[in-house]
Amino acid sequence: YNVGQIANQAALDLQQECIAEALCLAAAACNEAAAAQARTADRIVGIDGCERACTKQTLEQAGLDVTDHVIVSDLCIAKKAPEETVDINAVARVKNAVKARLDSISGGHG
Repeated sequence: YNVGQIANQAALDLQQECIAEALCLAAAACNEAAAAQARTADRIVGIDGCERACTKQTLEQAGLDVTDHVIVSDLCIAKKAPEETVDINAVARVKNAVKARLDSISGGHG
């Protein structure tokens, strides 16, 4: 679905902007080394497309504690069939939601 595409693109963009490091969910699920490396992170952000929370569930099943969770469809982005191109405005909304969450929590500890 489009919301999964948006979640993935937001994660990749946040990595490119040096705000976060993206983790391949398949690697986390089947590769202990990938999950072990992720466990060293201060924060683990799960970006899910919808309320089914497949990303969060996969990370937790790999033994990772999801400290921050953003759901694309909770940001008034409708779940629909995948599109040829990802909606960049929707990606920006998701990135802003992640950044705001990280800023609000880290700002309280500074």
